[in-house]
Amino acid sequence: MHDEPNDTAAIRREIEATRERIADTAEAIAYQTDVPARLKDEVAERVETAKSMAQDFIDTTKPYADEARVTAAEIAEIARQAVEDATRTASANVAAAIEAVQPVIAEANVTRGSAELAARNPLALAIGSFLVGVVVGALLPQRRRHDEDGTASEA
Repeated sequence: MHDEPNDTAAIRREIEATRERIADTAEAIAYQTDVPARLKDEVAERVETAKSMAQDFIDTTKPYADEARVTAAEIAEIARQAVEDATRTASANVAAAIEAVQPVIAEANVTRGSAELAARNPLALAIGSFLVGVVVGALLPQRRRHDEDGTASEA
């Protein structure tokens, strides 16, 4: 009978192990039938996977993003300098064009003044034109005319 307590202890241990297996099985069956809980676990697992992938992507691309940021800043500086140079060149060209046009504008103002004077006083224009013609005619060299008989005479 000495074996009886051992057998009883062994049986109790076996019963306890069986209970644990049955409890695990019951828990697994309960989990399998609890769709919302399984779905929640699946979503949580996928969210963690997505977070991990996103962090890996950030860690991989960060050096390139930093380099692109530097390159963009360099390009912006080059563009700023080009705009400044173009502005200076355009300003110089405009100033040169204004200087070149000033004499033409002054001449146009004189011509316009003369035209306005002629429009206001046409008789003075006619007399002035006649006098200019007389002076020009007096300054021109005189030609000799040949008569019909071939002799030269003063004109």
